Amino acid sequence: MKILAHRGGSHEAPYQNSTEAFTHALAVCDGFETDTIKSRDGDVFLAHDTVFIEKVEYELSRHLDDASKTILGDRRIDQLSTQEAEKLILQTVGSPLPKLAAILQYAAAFPEAILNLELKGEDTAKDVIKTVDAAVQAGFISYKQVVISSFNHAQLLQTRNINSDIPIGVLFAAHFQPTGNKLYPWSTRDDNCYIPFDMAIVKNDLIRDINPEFFNLENTDMTPQNAVEILALFPEARGMLWWLPNREIHPQDNTELWQKIKQPPLTKFLHAIISDYPEAMKKHYQQHLNAQG
Repeated sequence: MKILAHRGGSHEAPYQNSTEAFTHALAVCDGFETDTIKSRDGDVFLAHDTVFIEKVEYELSRHLDDASKTILGDRRIDQLSTQEAEKLILQTVGSPLPKLAAILQYAAAFPEAILNLELKGEDTAKDVIKTVDAAVQAGFISYKQVVISSFNHAQLLQTRNINSDIPIGVLFAAHFQPTGNKLYPWSTRDDNCYIPFDMAIVKNDLIRDINPEFFNLENTDMTPQNAVEILALFPEARGMLWWLPNREIHPQDNTELWQKIKQPPLTKFLHAIISDYPEAMKKHYQQHLNAQG
């Protein structure tokens, strides 16, 4: 089982989706999950730009210091030039928004690390792939270390068609979340919506054409029955488990998780846990294994 730090480990790290968080994650666990967004010029930055619980909100300014909020104004990062985006400073740690290229170069010291890159914003896939390609060609990482995931399944098919060497993780909203919320509510040209998990969706032609290596499922959807049904359709696929914000219990007290992963269908299917508590999760998962003998 791999333990990945959600946004670099947002409950343990200095600040989520910061250079400090990613360096911490690579030191204490098996890799990280992060959010990729691009500037108007196509340079890829790592930050969480939208949040979806009951509705979709653009939230980048929540992470920035006051001067950066002034630079951003009422714009999105894809409306900023790279020069403007490079001036955005995270409020807690005082460091700039990290760029994907720089973090992939840093990851060269961790050749076994898994780097789960979630596509945010419209038309992000090609620029993320371009950045990953450059890092692979430079010898910093290998394609097998990368997982590109997204709630935008059309972008995942685009990823597959551009570079079939990059593993893909299909993301779904939790089954109980609202349907029909647009991924990009500001867009008049894109009708992509968050799709709550449903096996009927897993069986559709788009998912078949993507042929994902991973299914990234929210905790309540990571069930033995769903694992069995997914494996019947995609025998080589594996699962990554995550929680909606503020719903993950600290690993020390997360008895539901330890009971869940004992169940045989999940022992085969589950490949990684994406946790806000990566260091603690790594420790308590090892204790779980020791208790199992």
